[in-house]
Amino acid sequence: MEVDDMPFIKYPDLESLRRVEYKELLIGREMVVTVKRDGSNVSNYTDNGVPCIGSHHQARAPEDIEKRMKASQDYAGIVGLLKDYPGVNAFGELLSGRGPTKIELEVKTVPEWHLFDIIDGNTYRWFDYDKLTSLSSAYKIRLVQCLRRFTPNSIDEIGTMLSEMMTWCNENHYEGVVCKTYGDPKTVMFKQRVVIDVSKVPIKDKPAGPALPMMDMERITRSLQHAYDEVIAAHGKSGWLDTKIAMPVIAKHLHLEAAEHRVAIPRDMFRLYNDTLRPGTLLNTKVVGARDSK
Repeated sequence: MEVDDMPFIKYPDLESLRRVEYKELLIGREMVVTVKRDGSNVSNYTDNGVPCIGSHHQARAPEDIEKRMKASQDYAGIVGLLKDYPGVNAFGELLSGRGPTKIELEVKTVPEWHLFDIIDGNTYRWFDYDKLTSLSSAYKIRLVQCLRRFTPNSIDEIGTMLSEMMTWCNENHYEGVVCKTYGDPKTVMFKQRVVIDVSKVPIKDKPAGPALPMMDMERITRSLQHAYDEVIAAHGKSGWLDTKIAMPVIAKHLHLEAAEHRVAIPRDMFRLYNDTLRPGTLLNTKVVGARDSK
């Protein structure tokens, strides 16, 4: 059967376990836990048969990312995969130099691209980890490390696993983990990040080159949600009402979002914080962890 090329598909913005809507689908299904690398989310796909490189949110990645992707040893393999599997979007983490958060100690002098997901653009089905492993081997493409595969019987069991994984990530200088359950009725994904020392994450509000784009409201809301989750986990809901507790955490998450996605940090953080205190705030809304598979 002839399969048509599908255009760029944006990788979903993964949230923490607390904000996954379909938690019931995590119970009694195999969960794959992979390491979250500190790099740039870069996708590869074809448009009318021509290999294309996208970023997390853009169909065409910035020129410097495109150059680094093509300079990686993995690029020839991914081009071959795209030729043999038309219509897929392949997502990976591009590592070059030090990552945005600087949590990983190794400096990559030669760019590396680590595959972490593939979606079939014709069916919107995700390839499972076994399929990714097979393709990684066949096309000589790096694959993100799998840390654990298990079938949780409760949300508490998942929480225990995450605590163990955060200890491992801190000891081994990794940003966190991504957890996935594949297949019907839905593929569900979420992430867990270690607490990062924002003082070690450099970013310039006024770069020498073109000005950074402003952070959009979707990113701002996500950063506030992550900050809220961190504060109430450590101090309860009353902690969010204490500006001395909440504001530094808000600043940290906005800073991390800006560094990771190369956007400008909002200058009106206190107004953003005050907006969360009004009725109807978005902070308690559930966020779907991934595009549904059909």
